[in-house]
Amino acid sequence: MLENVRFSVYRGIVARFMTKGFATHPVIPLAQPLDTTVEHVAHDDLFPHLSLPGVRVPSSFMPTDDAQKRRRLIRTRSTLRGLLVRLAPTTTPPVPTDPQEFLDAVYHPAYRKTWPAPTLPPELAGDPDEIDVIAALAVRGPFGSFLRLASPDDVAAGEAVEGEYVIDLSDHLDHEVHPGLMRPGGKAVLSVTDGVLSTRTVLRPDGVDQRLARRAFVAALNEEMTTYRHNLGLHNVVLTDMCIATTNHLSPRHPIRRVLQHTFHTLLIGNRENVSGQLADPLSFAVTLFSHTAAGVSTLATRRLEAYDFWDLEPGQQFARRGTTQTPFAYPYRDNVLELWRVNLAYVAAYVDLYYPDDAAVRADRALSAWADELDALLPNPLTRPDGGLTRDWVTRVCATVIHLSTVEHDLLNNVIWDYGTFGYLVPTVVPESGEHMDQLRAFDLITTLFLTWRPFNMLFDSHVESMALDGPGRQVMLDWLARLHEVQQAMEARGHDPSLAYPKNFNVSITN
Repeated sequence: MLENVRFSVYRGIVARFMTKGFATHPVIPLAQPLDTTVEHVAHDDLFPHLSLPGVRVPSSFMPTDDAQKRRRLIRTRSTLRGLLVRLAPTTTPPVPTDPQEFLDAVYHPAYRKTWPAPTLPPELAGDPDEIDVIAALAVRGPFGSFLRLASPDDVAAGEAVEGEYVIDLSDHLDHEVHPGLMRPGGKAVLSVTDGVLSTRTVLRPDGVDQRLARRAFVAALNEEMTTYRHNLGLHNVVLTDMCIATTNHLSPRHPIRRVLQHTFHTLLIGNRENVSGQLADPLSFAVTLFSHTAAGVSTLATRRLEAYDFWDLEPGQQFARRGTTQTPFAYPYRDNVLELWRVNLAYVAAYVDLYYPDDAAVRADRALSAWADELDALLPNPLTRPDGGLTRDWVTRVCATVIHLSTVEHDLLNNVIWDYGTFGYLVPTVVPESGEHMDQLRAFDLITTLFLTWRPFNMLFDSHVESMALDGPGRQVMLDWLARLHEVQQAMEARGHDPSLAYPKNFNVSITN
């Protein structure tokens, strides 16, 4: 009984605090770039209790970041988090397996008054024991980036046959987890029959029952996407490092600074807030929401940083490397991403061509060379460059990838996730050793973190990105880009709504809105 009371009080305090922040969130207009320097420090100097080697954290901010106010909010949330962890019950019941009962248990009434509850996507509706969750998530929405064609090594090891597909999260099994939880991870092997992708098996050395093995695999998939791909890789590596290098080495009048500037809108303070809440210490959500201890999170993060390759985030490369540019089954995530990627890539190519008539002009730009060198110094591994020096195509693809991550990928991981990642009996963050479904406390905390990730503020279509242009021709290219995105939006609506897709009307101006 006392545990129920503590959970009720905990939920009430958290929900009211978070909804207040939602209601008062400012809409800050895009500002012109300034001649300033971004100061930064090593993550581990600020947060020594959860090591992320090589990750940089901004220590100075833009005037438009409203940094003083938001830093006070960060400190308040951190203090409140420490107090509430002590208030929260040590155990809560498993989440219900009926969608409405699930929402009744974990979606607080204060949230309902502010924002609509998640809706179970059609691919995940029905009897939970009959749904192939892995196959459904592998090709759509926020989890769609990990699928790859089985390699010759997979086949030689007897783990897959030629023509099968895999998602390999085996290294999640190698690290310490919280007491009472199964180790997440494994290697999912998926087969294709009559154009339908289905999960054949989940391989893991402990031989656990397949029902639990599949749930534990999805828990690892959830952790991988949320912690390592999104919060670590996108927020606190790519976008932070790109903002530092661009601000410090390209003048406010530099054309490349201008085309990227909207992606830096409130980015520095937003990423400071992100890392403080997600990847700072043993009370961070990367540790408390998911299976691994702080030491396990740090080790997995270090592995991801050591293997980091910027080009793996470029959509064309992503699918080519995984052997999934074409598949004998429907792959809505890929089709959605590539349709939008073509628009973004064409936009940046047209923009770069305005200011650099050929590759020699790119190589003659000393500021651009210094920018590229600084990116190599900041990122976990240097960017692969063309032989002979920088080219227009290289600059285009770097900038287009940053814009893609700030719009398309951001929408998938901060908006589409609302429906695809919240129903914890299907997409858990942890799996108890008892075989029960995940606990209600973690399910509530996950919804709380997602509640603030996407909000209809600072939207791309209303932000006047064209105000960043240096001149009339640049402004027209930017307006043409927005017009093309509007056309794509209309075409997508004409095909019928799909909750797993990123829609241009939902794009924020930056990843930290």
